[in-house]
Amino acid sequence: MARLQIHVVLASCSCLLIVHMLSIRMTFMRLHDMSMKDFFGLFFLPLNFFLPICLYFLYQSVHNSLRTFFFTILSIWPKLNDQKVGRNCFRERRRWEKVRP
Repeated sequence: MARLQIHVVLASCSCLLIVHMLSIRMTFMRLHDMSMKDFFGLFFLPLNFFLPICLYFLYQSVHNSLRTFFFTILSIWPKLNDQKVGRNCFRERRRWEKVRP
C-alpha cells in the first residue's frame, strides 16, 4: 500500500513538473509581451511542483494521527467493557450473597 502511495505521488509530481516546464516555456516565449498576470504566474509556478509534496506530507500526518487516535480508542474500549462487566459481576455477587441464607 505504501509503495502505491509513493508511486501516485511521484506520478503526480512528474506530471506537474512537465506542466511547470511547459508553462515556463510558454511564458518566456511571450516575454516581450509580459503582463502582470504572466509575472505572477511565473512567480507561483514553483508552487505547482511543491504543492503535491506538501499535500502528501499533510495527508500522511493527518492519517497517522487519526490512525493513532482510533487505535488508542480501540485498545481502551475492551478495558472499559471489562470494568463495566466487573462492576456488574460485583453487584450480582453482592445481591446473591444477600439472597442466600
